[in-house]
Amino acid sequence: MIFLLILLAIAAAIVAYGTAFFIPAIVILVLSVWSNGVLANFRNNPYSAPNWAASVSMFSALGAAILLVLALVVG
Repeated sequence: MIFLLILLAIAAAIVAYGTAFFIPAIVILVLSVWSNGVLANFRNNPYSAPNWAASVSMFSALGAAILLVLALVVG
């Protein structure tokens, strides 16, 4: 599951290359890799994972999906 969220952010960055959405897509990609890396450290006990990491992961996945659509439509 974590791999798919990071893959979504990578796809958004690739599609947004050369548009105004590229820098936000890179920021979303870095946030996605960082937050999902934090969550991967709590694989054995997911209930002890910090809530902020799950929130950042969720919002970065949502942002990546929005940027992917915007880059495909506008870019």
